[in-house]
Amino acid sequence: MKTSDFIKRLDIRFDSYALKRDWDTLNSEVVSDQDGFEQIGLTYTEDCEEDKRWIQNVGSLFWEKTNPGMKYSEKDFSVLNPKLETMCPYIWKVCNEMKLQFSIGRIRIMIMKPASAYQSHRDFERRWHIPIISPVDSFYYVRTNESNIYNDDILESSHGIGFHMPADGFVYEIEASVTHTAVNPRARDEWQWRVHLLFNECF
Repeated sequence: MKTSDFIKRLDIRFDSYALKRDWDTLNSEVVSDQDGFEQIGLTYTEDCEEDKRWIQNVGSLFWEKTNPGMKYSEKDFSVLNPKLETMCPYIWKVCNEMKLQFSIGRIRIMIMKPASAYQSHRDFERRWHIPIISPVDSFYYVRTNESNIYNDDILESSHGIGFHMPADGFVYEIEASVTHTAVNPRARDEWQWRVHLLFNECF
């Protein structure tokens, strides 16, 4: 079992400062108007109502509990929000470049506040992450011991592996079909949010 079985840093790099600048704009113009936003949808379906364009693709496509009544698949989220072109021109450019290189469905900004974690879960497709803000202690965690059989060899009995993805502009490819989560254990300080630009594979 190798690190690359779970995560790969691709030879694709964007301007981390321009991404952060555009995130600051998006945060002030979109996130600040919403209560408790943890995701921002950058793509939506052709029949999406105008007032739902930032939120239509958030949550899960597969679990009614997180997205009641969802009737779409990844390929349906084909429209990149045109407001990005003027509001966040660099993020707009990055999204279009990624769509040219990969088969991409939903595109989201994932916001993880300090002292928080996602529930452990599996996804159904590859994911590509571009970290925008990445607190030094934050990490993506993969459970490697699916059988939970423990023995005297600490390496074989290890529960899983954590990976820190720095905000260095690189694209990180994730094998999301294994049980995983993400953790941001930083103290409760808004400047220590974990913010990733996330692309879902579409097949």
